Amino acid sequence: MDIITYRKTLIPRWIKFFGWLFIIMASTIPFLWAIYPFLEVSQPPVFAIFGIYAAGPPYFFGALIVQAIIAFMGISAYGLLFGKSWGVVACLINGYLGLAICLFVMVMSGFSSLQLEPLLQIPYLVRLHKIRILWQGQDNTEV
Repeated sequence: MDIITYRKTLIPRWIKFFGWLFIIMASTIPFLWAIYPFLEVSQPPVFAIFGIYAAGPPYFFGALIVQAIIAFMGISAYGLLFGKSWGVVACLINGYLGLAICLFVMVMSGFSSLQLEPLLQIPYLVRLHKIRILWQGQDNTEV
């Protein structure tokens, strides 16, 4: 078994599902940028992740922030799902960043905006920490 196949076996199905979801979401961003000028919309699109909401064209600052977060999540998911050596580290950064953003939004809203994302991010981070040693320990060897 080669290293990429081995790394892919370490990832649980639920993380693969969300990984592909983020890859799809991230891959739609350039498409949205290309077609938005030609669309006639009655209401501006809403961009949201981790409790951050931005309504307006994809070129507005708030929308750019949300798109940047989604793009980073898509790139880190790619690294994990395709067994890249940097995949687990990128996903750990992604997970801690998302958790920090969620907690910040909840605190700043006076806990009137409760986010459900931490319910998945905490098990996600625990699982990534468990596979990180196996993932990195196999960089120079065949399994």
